Amino acid sequence: MVAAADRLALHCWRPAAAEPASGAPRPWAVLALVHGIGSHGGAFAPLAEVLTGEGLIVCAVDLPGHGRSPGRRGDVDSWEALQAAVDQLLERTQREAPGLPCFLHGHSLGGAIVLDAAGRHAGGLRGVVVTNPALAVEPTGPLRLRLLLAQLLARLWPGFTLATGISLEAAAHDPAVRERIATDPLRHDRCSARLAVAWQRRSQALMAAAPAFPLPLLVLQSSADGVISAAAVRRYV
Repeated sequence: MVAAADRLALHCWRPAAAEPASGAPRPWAVLALVHGIGSHGGAFAPLAEVLTGEGLIVCAVDLPGHGRSPGRRGDVDSWEALQAAVDQLLERTQREAPGLPCFLHGHSLGGAIVLDAAGRHAGGLRGVVVTNPALAVEPTGPLRLRLLLAQLLARLWPGFTLATGISLEAAAHDPAVRERIATDPLRHDRCSARLAVAWQRRSQALMAAAPAFPLPLLVLQSSADGVISAAAVRRYV
């Protein structure tokens, strides 16, 4: 199910109604999901199908400039606009699952977004999960030169968007997943100069603030990620 709240697209998947004799789990927690650059909340549907079968309610947001949410593709006015999107997502999860434990999950850029949001929402969250969180890029990866260019363009033309240069091979190993990504009409490969610079500044602040992280945290990082720096993620942990 997709709904528009304050113009952002929000998704929600619920477990099928459990029959008393079926043995199916009743909802016991809710997971709020934040996607990475170029993706959208609906891309979590295969994961949501698995998790709802385990009794979780799953909600996700299309960030501004992504999916079915408005905005120029890959561009946001500010980092605060991304934080406001998390606020909307968590408000939706509270309506969908009042009283249930809530966990916040972010992938890649979404990982950095939720690590930043955790402090503001610590009282309403049971824990945070991040997968390949974008805390830094590989020094020899495809984004390095683009980030240097973004720093220059942010002063002259902050809304200018560049292709991220992230290949399908870097996005996934499973050929079926690559095909799903390649044929997804809602995905894009754009990132604006202002978003790139805002992320760099915030990710550096997150690294410095790591010891003060306020919640239980599960970090999942693939060692062969050619885009996100696994070494930086290890330092964060």
